[in-house]
Amino acid sequence: MPNHCCNSLILNEDSLSVIVKNYIRKNERGEDIFDFERIEPVGDVPDLHEKRIEKWGTKWVGYDIYFEGYNIDFITAWSPPVPIIKKLAELHKDFVFRLEYYEPGCAFRGYASAKWKNGEALLKDKCWDMTDKDLKELGLTESDDDDAADVIRNGESFGNREDINYDNLFELWADFDDADAGSDIVRLINDHGLEGVHSVSFAAFCYGYEKAIKNRG
Repeated sequence: MPNHCCNSLILNEDSLSVIVKNYIRKNERGEDIFDFERIEPVGDVPDLHEKRIEKWGTKWVGYDIYFEGYNIDFITAWSPPVPIIKKLAELHKDFVFRLEYYEPGCAFRGYASAKWKNGEALLKDKCWDMTDKDLKELGLTESDDDDAADVIRNGESFGNREDINYDNLFELWADFDDADAGSDIVRLINDHGLEGVHSVSFAAFCYGYEKAIKNRG
């Protein structure tokens, strides 16, 4: 069972119409899903989850969809679909796409925006550890059961992200997909020789996944 990353795609009337018409469909249970396969096809390939993470930024399609005004709220597994936002800007050059997201289990938050300019899709992506201010803005401080609030209260650290070896991070990401939380994270870090990480969580991996992909070769 993955952690749920909460996403909100900020649109206008025209871009909402395009997204709903082309990329929102019903699954076999009759539920609305955000079908990333229609945006960035992966197909039925070996190491499917690994390939989806590379192309989509997450291993499954978007689920638990909720429409609020011109925005689409949805859930993804572990991390936000940042590469999908860039791909949307490539496919629909007249629109600007902005994704706002947070993951309460690992207490990180961020946004990604993309637009077509001068012949290319320009992506701006920023992710950070949640602070008390973020928790208040997101309404995550009312219950003692909220994972994000617990992380902040307990002073848990996500490590020094500048120390992470991004050349090896992609392989770590793929292995973590089927791993349990807790001690398995440290074990995977050690197995892949990621030195200099003095405090580790999956939030750091989410922050670094795109850099990891870019630095693979």
